[in-house]
Amino acid sequence: MHYLQKDTLCNNVSFCSESNKHITKPTSNNSEKEITEQNKSVTLESTSNTLQVLLQTLKVKIKGNNCSLPERAMYDSGSQKSYIRKEIASLLGLLSLRQQLLSHALFGRERINEELHNVYKIELGSLDGNFNCNFDVVDKDIICNDVPSVSYGPWNDELKSMNIQIFDIETI
Repeated sequence: MHYLQKDTLCNNVSFCSESNKHITKPTSNNSEKEITEQNKSVTLESTSNTLQVLLQTLKVKIKGNNCSLPERAMYDSGSQKSYIRKEIASLLGLLSLRQQLLSHALFGRERINEELHNVYKIELGSLDGNFNCNFDVVDKDIICNDVPSVSYGPWNDELKSMNIQIFDIETI
């Protein structure tokens, strides 16, 4: 998990700004090649009615040495580490267990220079206190860009009628 921008927790998130992916098939004659060249740019925007992409977020309680904070968390199944913003670690009064030298690899084979990070142990739990777990997190100044909550709309009632609970909803 990593902490998002404002009072948030999130896993290592990378943003890809490529707007078009090119799909072509090998062809043997020129007429097929012309057709393929004309149709090789595909955009998937037409498959969605919204420009917003929802990520796996939830609201949690993070317990530190001197307090606990309700935070937004984001789960990233592609991350090998869990992260906490340095500001949140400081607010919680966390003590560093150790330091670790890390280089982050991003999409497109881009690699960020090695940096020394503090590693902390945190207790993360549900807001109602029915679930808690402990794990190590790595600190970072900025983890990811803004991650939107689910906006309020008629779909909230529909999901509720199917016994699906959404906890990370925008406040009205």
